[in-house]
Amino acid sequence: MKLDTSKLPNAASVTAKSSVTPDYCQPYRGTTVILAYDSEKVPTPPATMDELVEWMKANPGRFAYNTPGTGGAGDSFVRSSVYNFLPEEAFTSDDEKWIGEWDEGFAFLKSIHPYMYSSGGSIVYPNKNQGTLDLLNQGEIDMCPNWADMVLSQRASGAIRDSIKITQIQPSLTGSLQSMVIPTFGSNEDGAYAFMNFMLSPEAQEIMVRDMAAIPLVDSSNMDMTGYEDLQGLDVSNFRIQSIGGLSTSFNERWDNEIGSIG
Repeated sequence: MKLDTSKLPNAASVTAKSSVTPDYCQPYRGTTVILAYDSEKVPTPPATMDELVEWMKANPGRFAYNTPGTGGAGDSFVRSSVYNFLPEEAFTSDDEKWIGEWDEGFAFLKSIHPYMYSSGGSIVYPNKNQGTLDLLNQGEIDMCPNWADMVLSQRASGAIRDSIKITQIQPSLTGSLQSMVIPTFGSNEDGAYAFMNFMLSPEAQEIMVRDMAAIPLVDSSNMDMTGYEDLQGLDVSNFRIQSIGGLSTSFNERWDNEIGSIG
């Protein structure tokens, strides 16, 4: 259904808009890939991709990202790295013409390959998002891309050290806004609006912060953000959504052949 904003008064406090169908989708929380880092080793984390590269060169072996086919964090890092060299429209296009435009980005990935985490004398790309987070928690590396909610949830539960924090770089890694819609075949339209409006209230947003480490889309200054203060520094307006359809298979195959096989 096309949304009636008069029935969603709490939506007025949400500045984030759906990039797909804003008249039908109501965003209620954010999620994104960020840089997770050990604040005891990195007191001032990089703010841009260029600064990150300089940090890698100055600290060889202290950065890692997981193989893109095994987890969204590594996938986000390599795709963002490649697509940073392409027009913004490419981020949400499955047109095969972009395959021919990947060369500069893959050359970049090759250039930073020597500075990645190594074990036994060889560069190693860990499996899964948890693989890099484990290395960070064990002190084997000082920084890695990971999901904001994954890092903060594990920190809150005591699974990883308190010194592990998150930061957002520019251009940002990929993220998304989770949204709600009302199906036309529903039988309780008023109830749907009431639920959606509640989800946009400070009360519900705080619940999602505590239980999901979700990025709130309303003013969090009056929320209890204890343990999740890092979320207040994330700007949802800078999230970049990527959707390249079937090109992802070709992309991962090229990464496997050109980057993952270097050794």
